[in-house]
Amino acid sequence: MSVTVIIPSLNGKAHLSKIMSILSVQERKGMEIIVIDSSSTDNTAQIAQNLGARVEVIPRVEFDHGGTRNRAAKLATGDILVFLTQDALPAHSDFLEKLTKPIRDGVVVAAYAKQRATPNANPLERFMREFRFPESSSVRKLEVGQTLSVRDVAFSNAAAAYKADVFWELSGFPENVILGEDVMFVSKALKAGYAIGYCAEAQVWHTHDYTPWQQFKRYFDIGACYSRAGDTLGGAQASGEGLRFAKAQFAFLTKEKAWLWFPRAVLELGAKWLGYRLGYFEDRLPLAWKKRMSLQPHFWQREAAKASTRPQPE
Repeated sequence: MSVTVIIPSLNGKAHLSKIMSILSVQERKGMEIIVIDSSSTDNTAQIAQNLGARVEVIPRVEFDHGGTRNRAAKLATGDILVFLTQDALPAHSDFLEKLTKPIRDGVVVAAYAKQRATPNANPLERFMREFRFPESSSVRKLEVGQTLSVRDVAFSNAAAAYKADVFWELSGFPENVILGEDVMFVSKALKAGYAIGYCAEAQVWHTHDYTPWQQFKRYFDIGACYSRAGDTLGGAQASGEGLRFAKAQFAFLTKEKAWLWFPRAVLELGAKWLGYRLGYFEDRLPLAWKKRMSLQPHFWQREAAKASTRPQPE
């Protein structure tokens, strides 16, 4: 089965050259690479083209987590679509082989990779990657009468593969979403009777050094995502996931003797909780607040523009 790798980019020349170098030694033959660039100002598009990628440039204001990826996927010729973010670096030369194997074997229709924090990452970031991306691979399929949980739809487009024909059978990613296009697709796939995989053998280096304020903003966006998703997420519930995360995090910090990180952990947990709650009820907030509290201010600007062009009731 042929593979197309799709990488959305924005001012990512420092990361992109590394990714392209790593992809060039992958064991998959006949691989196609598509970079869809949001009008970078650091020559990212030209660098990607010089390195052999097919490049599609879009206006920055048009970037949409689902729609932009769909746009690139429509250009793809591969039987398997692999999505990478520009800062997710494959950790080994057979990364693509391992990530796509469950799809090629007919076990799953989509699989996501294990993300490892870089060695210089702080303890909170290292714990988060270990918590969300365990050591053992797994396959998930929805049982009759099963209620979806957040863990059931866990997925990440930072490094993920999809069987192309099923991807389009299920209409690709939802568009005009603030984020969460990957978990929404997974919900649809599970409800359609397909199996989803987590492939711990396929690994990428991926680290974010978010401040507490940035964590607040990210969780504001997550709250807005779940609030707006409705039936698209199949009613997936957190079911105490936040409390489980907090307990495990403090146990990890204790084991690591990272005492100085306890106050930061408390601050971040509070920021995440408050951000999520405000995001979940974003429909009650003024636009200026939402733009300030979000990592995706352009999303809210687009939403306001669309609302202003809708016909008003007489």
